Amino acid sequence: MFALVVSGSRVFAATGPDGRVYVLEPGGTARPFFDPEEKYIWALASDSAGNVYAATGDKGVIYKITPDGKGTRFYKTTATNVVAIAVARNGDVIAGTESPGRVFRIDSAGKAFVLLDSPYREIHALRVAEDGTIFAAAVNGAGGTAAPRRATRR
Repeated sequence: MFALVVSGSRVFAATGPDGRVYVLEPGGTARPFFDPEEKYIWALASDSAGNVYAATGDKGVIYKITPDGKGTRFYKTTATNVVAIAVARNGDVIAGTESPGRVFRIDSAGKAFVLLDSPYREIHALRVAEDGTIFAAAVNGAGGTAAPRRATRR
């Protein structure tokens, strides 16, 4: 499982590499809710109307899934993966991509605007504050290559 989101009274989970969204039923069972063509669903977000947005890879597509499970392509990026997604209070979808690391604002009609074209490889996480401020966490690589240090006692 790659992502979870609560929408109304329901919990949704996203997976990869089978790229599906499941709804988690009371009692612990899961049933398929949405099954796009994409291989990975990296992140989920929901809006006030109960729609769920799925950030996918390896084609960089965002899907809008209605409460009855019907999904449509909401926006197609030029990036390899959309790995972070959030919904602003006004309903705009905020998306973070990988290869390249950009932050998009997408309005309800699916019109996008690049808010940040970062020098980083990936926008890994997003949060939108109550006042509309957008926070983004970016990463540039797979991690350090230096050997770990041993703790010393004094």
